[in-house]
Amino acid sequence: MDKKFETARDQLAQFVTGDAKSTFGSLKPAEQKKVLLMMAMISQETEKAAEMGSEVALDPRESDEAFSIGGKNDGSRTYHFTKLEDGGFSFHYTMEKSVVSITTKDLDDYVEVGEGSSFKCEIDYTLKGDEFNRLADLDYTKFNDQEAKTNFGTKTTMPDGTRQYAEQRLLKLVDSFPDDFKVNATCTMELSMKLMPSAEELIE
Repeated sequence: MDKKFETARDQLAQFVTGDAKSTFGSLKPAEQKKVLLMMAMISQETEKAAEMGSEVALDPRESDEAFSIGGKNDGSRTYHFTKLEDGGFSFHYTMEKSVVSITTKDLDDYVEVGEGSSFKCEIDYTLKGDEFNRLADLDYTKFNDQEAKTNFGTKTTMPDGTRQYAEQRLLKLVDSFPDDFKVNATCTMELSMKLMPSAEELIE
């Protein structure tokens, strides 16, 4: 995909229509929405879902990050779309980057790691054609996220009184969306980390 915004957007238009001459401006409104939905998939929000989503998913209450990594702005990110026979698409995302530290939240334990430490996350997402068409017909000006914002900020005190948490925060967030705006798709994620000892640990 081209790095120039308008050219890349036209390439997505060609993916949606199957016409190598298509441009975003030439598309019908529903087709433009399909392109915009795909553009959302290749935004920084997917990287947030990959890294921050995995941190929350591993928390026993799915309420806060079970851990957080301090990484470098390096490595690679790849986005790959495949068109399905029914008009939908499958999407594969891979992120790899170096890690310099890891912190576990409950233990408040900050650890510096050594050279060669890395984090990798992969997301596979499949949106079938009928659902893709349905989403393209929605009026997104009618989306109301007020309940989601309220749920996101609602917290409960831990049983031991040490701090507050929002149990199953992300799941409750999605459940609060109006039914028409809940996406029926398949999504799986895999992650792995390689943590090497720091120079100080090797000396010890």
